[in-house]
Amino acid sequence: MSILVSPASEFRLEFSTTVDFAPNELLAHTLRRQGEFVIWGLGIFHRAYGIQSASILTVRWKSP
Repeated sequence: MSILVSPASEFRLEFSTTVDFAPNELLAHTLRRQGEFVIWGLGIFHRAYGIQSASILTVRWKSP
């Protein structure tokens, strides 16, 4: 889970089920407002881009 904690910022995350991020497997989400978040699970690859200066809180947990 990643949460945008800074105001007036922009952070893009891309997700894929394949390690090479094939265009037909790509899903992108851009966080623009403070408090927006994304959640993903096992088997999902991700990469991130800071479009504007941003503070992100990322929480990782292991399934039981």
